[in-house]
Amino acid sequence: MPTFHTLWMKSFIDSRWLLCGCTWMIFALCWILVWIASLVEISELQDLLTEYAPDFIQKMFTVPLDFVSSPAGRLAAGYEDPALLVLMALWVIARSSESISGGLGEGTLEMVLAQPVSRLVYLLAHASVTLAGCLVIGLAAWLGTWMGLMTIELEQTVSAWTFLAAAGNLVALGLFLAGITTFLSSWDRIRSRTVGLVIGFCAVEGIIEIVALQAPQFPWLSKATFFSAYQPQVLIHALLTGSGNVWTSLFDCYGILIVLGLVSFTIAAAIFQHRDLPAPL
Repeated sequence: MPTFHTLWMKSFIDSRWLLCGCTWMIFALCWILVWIASLVEISELQDLLTEYAPDFIQKMFTVPLDFVSSPAGRLAAGYEDPALLVLMALWVIARSSESISGGLGEGTLEMVLAQPVSRLVYLLAHASVTLAGCLVIGLAAWLGTWMGLMTIELEQTVSAWTFLAAAGNLVALGLFLAGITTFLSSWDRIRSRTVGLVIGFCAVEGIIEIVALQAPQFPWLSKATFFSAYQPQVLIHALLTGSGNVWTSLFDCYGILIVLGLVSFTIAAAIFQHRDLPAPL
């Protein structure tokens, strides 16, 4: 009889090369971003942002410009690098879309569930591998920053431990995307459609975030996108300067994403428990 451990090991073996690729690429990327941050002097970047950057560019920053130009601000901005977010999304979407709609499309899910194993155990095994991968990727991002700070000299001394908070925010984002993708996968039967819906959802949310930053007269827009909860620069700024309420910043950057992700997983489990499984195409 398939057990949780058996299902977990199968899911891990199926995804190990994708996880290795994403992990090493993120580790190297965060290391390289430290090197890039060392190439720019604080005074030069401050002049560029305050005197030459147009207003719509300055509005894109959610922290003071003097912090953006500092070494800590530049490194924190690295955690918002599109390549880093794409790698995390690649892992999460690939694995979570495989859980139900992928298994149905391939015809493997029916064979697994024909054994005396509950649907909940199957979903938990698959989701735990995905979330473990998010933790590994987040740790790789922090280790890349740490290795960069150990091997590259910056204008100011920056503690690598500070950026654990930013790496944690990345893990929380991965958990949220995993929950949303699993929810969409739980009622679908075509993996490509699940992936397309998630990508479309992220694209719309990204557009809303850009509009919210450019149109402060509509503050409610920032509440309509999950990107407003992924703010590693805001989090690092609050931790280093003590500006604002640190616990509020932690909840805004962690709590919202984690809660929404867990709610999505719960709804997905409820749908999966009660839905009929159609024959594979």
